[in-house]
Amino acid sequence: MKYKSDDPEVQKAMNQSTRIMIVPFFGTLIVSMVGGMVLVDQLPVDGIWMLAPIFGSIGLAALVGHRISGTWFRKALHAVDNKRELYERSVRLGMLFESKAQRVLQEEGIQLGPRLGLPAAELPEKTQVFKGGVLLREGIQVKGELIAWERIVNFSINRSTKTGKVTGVILQFANEKNRMLRVPNKQIEYLEYHVDRYWRAERTSTKA
Repeated sequence: MKYKSDDPEVQKAMNQSTRIMIVPFFGTLIVSMVGGMVLVDQLPVDGIWMLAPIFGSIGLAALVGHRISGTWFRKALHAVDNKRELYERSVRLGMLFESKAQRVLQEEGIQLGPRLGLPAAELPEKTQVFKGGVLLREGIQVKGELIAWERIVNFSINRSTKTGKVTGVILQFANEKNRMLRVPNKQIEYLEYHVDRYWRAERTSTKA
């Protein structure tokens, strides 16, 4: 994964998260699974107990990932000036749970300041983000329909509850039904970055 930001410090911190969290996660998963299977093979167990190494390894790896994500976020907060962008995008992209991020902020005594970024007037007038979807300064155009940025109160990354894979971006409206923008999994970082910068620029310029 390659995350992008208009702030070099935030971009560096987000891309470091992949190496810092993914490697220990999969390392723990593989080592514990192999070790568990060897152990089970030496013990007089059968039936459902044969699956214990699989579920145990997943649980242990998840615990390790959860702990490491907090450590990464804590250090990253002190390395960047644009702390609000780091917080918002880390939670949205699933790098750590929002409750965990809030707890780190409280423990470190950090108050999030205003979001820094390019004003709407400095963004490209038009950015093609996926087939049938174009970002404009005034809104996002999907299959010819223009959705004004001011209508969107938030957006999030959606993941399949069955596979955990990203399936798209959910646009959230105040008094309207949410809308899903489906995109290939490999494009999600690209789409999230551009939607974030356009949406945030409009909100900053009109509501700051």
